Amino acid sequence: MSFRKFTTLLSCLLLPLSITVGCTNVLKKTVDAYSVNEGRNFNYLCGVDQFGRIFEPVTGMNEEKHVGMFYFLWHGESGVTTHNITQLLKEDPDALFDVKGSSKSPLNAFHYWDEPIFGYYRSDDKWVIARHCELLSQAGIDFLVFDTTNAFIYEKSYTALLEVFSEYQERGWNVPKIAFYTNSMSIRTMNQLYEKLYSKGLYKELWYCPDGERPLIIGALNAEHDKKIYNNPSYNPPELTEEFLNFFDLRSTQWPFDPFIPDGFPWMEWLYPQPNHNGIMNVSLAQHPQLPFSNSYFNRNLNKGRGYDFDKKENIESEYAKGLNAQYQWNTVHKNAKDVHTVFVTGWNEWIAQKLNLSGAIGFVDCFNEEFSRDIEPSKNGTYQDAFIIQLIQNVRKFKGLNEKFKAPDKATIDIKGDVSQWDKIRNTYINISETETGRDSNSVDFKYKYVQEKPRNIIKEVKITHDKNNAYIMIKCVDDIISDTDENWMNVFIGTNDVKLQGWECYNYVIGRSVDGDKIALNTLDENGSATKVADARFSIKGDVMQIEVKLKDLGLKTKDKGFYFKVADGVENYEDIMDYYVTGESFPMGRLSYYYYF
Repeated sequence: MSFRKFTTLLSCLLLPLSITVGCTNVLKKTVDAYSVNEGRNFNYLCGVDQFGRIFEPVTGMNEEKHVGMFYFLWHGESGVTTHNITQLLKEDPDALFDVKGSSKSPLNAFHYWDEPIFGYYRSDDKWVIARHCELLSQAGIDFLVFDTTNAFIYEKSYTALLEVFSEYQERGWNVPKIAFYTNSMSIRTMNQLYEKLYSKGLYKELWYCPDGERPLIIGALNAEHDKKIYNNPSYNPPELTEEFLNFFDLRSTQWPFDPFIPDGFPWMEWLYPQPNHNGIMNVSLAQHPQLPFSNSYFNRNLNKGRGYDFDKKENIESEYAKGLNAQYQWNTVHKNAKDVHTVFVTGWNEWIAQKLNLSGAIGFVDCFNEEFSRDIEPSKNGTYQDAFIIQLIQNVRKFKGLNEKFKAPDKATIDIKGDVSQWDKIRNTYINISETETGRDSNSVDFKYKYVQEKPRNIIKEVKITHDKNNAYIMIKCVDDIISDTDENWMNVFIGTNDVKLQGWECYNYVIGRSVDGDKIALNTLDENGSATKVADARFSIKGDVMQIEVKLKDLGLKTKDKGFYFKVADGVENYEDIMDYYVTGESFPMGRLSYYYYF
């Protein structure tokens, strides 16, 4: 061996083992993912959708990468009717396509492509806003951009949202920040927003400031630009003031049919692969280069629906519920990840379009049905369920998630009949973002429907888990003293063992809590239909606001050398054999198909 080779080898061996192995393979550093942001994080969140697509825990997020979401405030202000296109297509398509309009489907009225999972909610419904805040925070969304492109600012709606988001932020959660997208009469709209919100310093802690100082706003760069966009000779906007230009981080609106603007902020691209705007790239669920979207009902390949295959250049009906179109675009992001710092996703909750007479034919411009629409928020009766939420989180984590080594959990033997202080030394804690959950008492956009949802009887504050060589121990702490019940949906703990995957019922192969006998609580297996079969008893105790559970690892088919398990705690879910109701009723920690992982 030459002296040079020897010294090179020696230098490699002397490097800290926490950094390298040999000269080529970098060891991952160990991260206490529980402690990030004092435990108020979603690092251990995981999930699997109906198609078996998964996302797994991360040790943190890359703070240099951002993901934004297009968010709509117009429900109850612009849209005040609940005509449902999907329902009309089934029951009375003639009324839907009647160019004269009718009471069932009036001309110029806004129509929903289908009913959202939370009903035809108003955008100022704080119960719904809270659900949105939780889901978007869990998804890792850094900022929302409100659609004010039609020259309405929706002050009542954005104020309600800011009030709710501020409450979560004050409790220590990293919730999405906010910005506005303007287009028609852009300068007038931006000046309104400055006057009503920004000049007063309202909710300043929620402003999205990409440069760390100035809030983002998207619109016309000057009066000439504004006049060109609006294309109306009667509109004569003033020039933007120096005060305005110094205050905001102003980015140019970028419409999909306009020429490429390097510094533009795109909300949708008609080009594929989508271009990179100096580090900003758009991902949209569907695109309509041959307006309106409704024309695709008669000629499927005029536009690009949720299932569009960019290689085959056709809409694949069997793929739209999986979001094939969006995945192509996410793949473009991942291929160019080194050059992309911000992804802007369209969108969360658009839902509606006007019924227009376009040269003697009915047209719905921006959305029409489940396939030709672009909402991630689930519909009430749709086929895609929450697949777009899972797909979103999966791709957000691939884009900016950190995958270091998880610090091993604190292990202990717990006497579940003993004092709760035993858990003080256990840092393996999962804090509930919705610990101040309230009931719902609100109306639909047209006041036709009343939405009433009781406050959950047991609101979960946090869950702690530990284990020893024989048992797993679960501590569930609620906001108030736990209310006991004999219902099958009382304090259920759903468990999926080892790898996150489709197994048992909706990814859970066990449930604890379907029946109780003294200090024994049933452990049941779950089949794919949700049918429960008792296989063993776990032990439990309740003292005030704390429930403690002891379950044998062997009864879960687990050994300490295994990977671990993921879980959900739910109470009072009305339709407890329908996973989508875990977004709506009762208490579910976390919601829907989301779970938390506990590694051995």
